[in-house]
Amino acid sequence: MINLGRLNKRIKILDYREGENELGQTVNALIVIKTVWAEIHPLKSKEYIEAGLTQTETNYKITMRYFEGLTEEMCIGYNGHQFSITSICDVEMAHQFYELMCKEIRKKRKKEDD
Repeated sequence: MINLGRLNKRIKILDYREGENELGQTVNALIVIKTVWAEIHPLKSKEYIEAGLTQTETNYKITMRYFEGLTEEMCIGYNGHQFSITSICDVEMAHQFYELMCKEIRKKRKKEDD
């Protein structure tokens, strides 16, 4: 059983939806699907260099209450951070809690030549 007191972060479930901009063009935009309480726990972090930029990738486990319709194409937003969902686990197949494995990738700085 999960201690509900640990679900102390207010997160937003985001999804890309098709809409129209002010010019009448069709665009995809992130919209808030649901706001829920969750626990966010960092698991591991690594740095790597790609295309001359140093990037940091951090993996997280997010625990939250179950709701119908969550998919891996959705994102999580919390306090200015955005997490992509890499896997979804329905804890004990009981339809009570999810454990989401997520990652956040942030560009840090340009690689400086020595």
